[in-house]
Amino acid sequence: FIVRILYQIYAVYLGSSNSKTQMMKMTNKVALVIGGASGIGQAIAQRLASVGALVPLTGRRQADVDAVADQIGQGVKGIVADAANPADVERAVAAVVAEHGRIDALVLNAALSEPADLLSSRAELFDRHFSLNVRGPLLAMRAAVPHMLPGSAAVVVGSTASEMAVPHYGTYAATKAAVRSYVRTWDP
Repeated sequence: FIVRILYQIYAVYLGSSNSKTQMMKMTNKVALVIGGASGIGQAIAQRLASVGALVPLTGRRQADVDAVADQIGQGVKGIVADAANPADVERAVAAVVAEHGRIDALVLNAALSEPADLLSSRAELFDRHFSLNVRGPLLAMRAAVPHMLPGSAAVVVGSTASEMAVPHYGTYAATKAAVRSYVRTWDP
């Protein structure tokens, strides 16, 4: 399968086309969106559903995943899971596989970005960022890969912060650089 890092999610992966060909490619494909209850992840889930994919999505709060699933509609199911919690991620993957038997597309979007300069950075800030932004995608990939058949795809949402200095966002930038490095080594 293919692993891609995205900087501009629609331009690079999902495209802006609503052509019949695009729709046929995703019709009845199972696309798990980790971190799909808000922001970029919600937009990805909505786009995937609009082209016929079955979209289980995760978020930390029941009300959030239910609201997004209801708003997007048919083919979307919310699963409560904290992407920084290995047991939650494994449970989410297991639930998708139990229902659908496979994962055709995996979108790793969940992330955290909190500002802090060098002197105000604390261990807790570092741990929160690295647990969600680095360990989360690694463990989600590990859990999902055995259920992804040839031709499946994984998308790891990246950031330009991985390549440039962003004042007060050094920890976030470091996590995105770490994920970028990890993805370059993944060849299941």
